[in-house]
Amino acid sequence: MKSFFSHLAGVKTAACLCYTASILAYGAVCLAMGLETVEVMMVFQLGLVCLLCGAIQYILFSGAVVRAMPYGRRVALALPAFLAVAAGAGVLFSWFPAADWRGWAIFLAVFLAAFAAILAGFEIYARITGQRYDALLARYKEEHGEK
Repeated sequence: MKSFFSHLAGVKTAACLCYTASILAYGAVCLAMGLETVEVMMVFQLGLVCLLCGAIQYILFSGAVVRAMPYGRRVALALPAFLAVAAGAGVLFSWFPAADWRGWAIFLAVFLAAFAAILAGFEIYARITGQRYDALLARYKEEHGEK
């Protein structure tokens, strides 16, 4: 039971981060389009999508569920999973005209651009964090006479 709640907390954290970014992006798009309000139903729709995507992110990237898998393979599994959730929500909630190929083209372009931006952000974060830990490890080894 403790493990379940630990996993649930991990999903919640990933979903909350995703939701915050999504709401901020949605609000920015609304402002750019000259709108001063956001649709209440979109807030709930984004909440559901972020909960599902948070679960996918936790499963594939936290290391708590999938432990021994190369990062590239994790990304290769995450891309279609996130795309399926986003496309499913797009169709279910009528975010774009699903019968028009141009709607799908725009959706796919925006999705891929967002996925690439998020992936780049995580990569930069991982490199910065890794450098900090490498420096701390080097200092530890120096202080304790290890090579």
